[in-house]
Amino acid sequence: MKSNMKIFKVIFEPIYPVGGHLIIAAEDIAQAVSIAKETIYWETEIEVIEVEIANSGVISFASGDY
Repeated sequence: MKSNMKIFKVIFEPIYPVGGHLIIAAEDIAQAVSIAKETIYWETEIEVIEVEIANSGVISFASGDY
């Protein structure tokens, strides 16, 4: 079975004082939004962005420096 998964980055306000990020693998943006809403249940405002994966590079980086 062929997988057509895409990578999505979710922009949201993490619970203070710890930083946070969320990267989701999903078939489409609708599925990614659904997964994000289930995962970040306390947050009402989120933004889901498809990550271009045609080239190598960092998808998400959290240094812990806040």
